[in-house]
Amino acid sequence: MEYYKDRKMFTNPEIIADAGKEKIFSIKNIGRKNLKEIANALYKTGCIDYDDPWLDDYRDKRIKMYYIYPERPTEFNLKNRYLGKWRITEMDLWDQDYIDMDVDGYFSFLEDRVGDFQFGLVQGVIDYRIEKFDGKERLDFSWIGDDEGSPVSGRGWAAIKRGILEGRIYFYLGDNSGFKAERAK
Repeated sequence: MEYYKDRKMFTNPEIIADAGKEKIFSIKNIGRKNLKEIANALYKTGCIDYDDPWLDDYRDKRIKMYYIYPERPTEFNLKNRYLGKWRITEMDLWDQDYIDMDVDGYFSFLEDRVGDFQFGLVQGVIDYRIEKFDGKERLDFSWIGDDEGSPVSGRGWAAIKRGILEGRIYFYLGDNSGFKAERAK
């Protein structure tokens, strides 16, 4: 406990990271403010992922996380961290020219477990659920849409790893592709 008496340590995340998770988790009666400071510091140094299980008790609270760009803080709702628009930066089957052919490729998730996406000439609407898979949280979705005038449908999944949305989209009786996306600015 004495390790954390000097509050100035919270401005230097490396000190917190050096202490290790075990020392951090041993703190009894940790306050919400301290949790925010510790979580921010650990994210900033890349010591933990957003979906680390120790945050499960705090998923209903709003905690400001700095993620990859510490100079640009963004507030995420820990209950549904997928909300918002995600810019597709990479797909296994298609290059960036195709992804951005009509509009900048994206996935978008709204509050009511619905969303939409577009890449290339494929666009669709999404019905999603956030579920546990292999002990970790992920977003599973089904979709219906249009590919150059032809009706298409399928399913997919996505998970956030170190601030990047990674997943796979499947076309019913057709192709499937992995993808990566970053939160749109």
